[in-house]
Amino acid sequence: VCIQHVELEILLVEAEAGMKARIDYDENPSSAQPSSKRSLHKSFSRRSTHMKANDYELVDEFLATHVKNVWELGDEIRIRILAGIGSSFDLALKNPAGMVALVEAV
Repeated sequence: VCIQHVELEILLVEAEAGMKARIDYDENPSSAQPSSKRSLHKSFSRRSTHMKANDYELVDEFLATHVKNVWELGDEIRIRILAGIGSSFDLALKNPAGMVALVEAV
């Protein structure tokens, strides 16, 4: 569960970076395009820095609920792990072979 949670966090970070990179790309298209296409694209996609910041805010707003859900899930995982540490310690003291079997099973 913890590994999957970390993968979700990584996915969100990559999604944010990818969306913002796309915004940057739309602002400055690749120089590999023919010059006529570049000038045409620039004429349609000229936007101020303010609008670019606004696009970044839209990405952040879009991802906000997902980030909130993943962070809440992380908090719940942490609480459950901390709640189980005491019983794991007791198991290790009372039944070391049982603890070894439990760890090997995981």
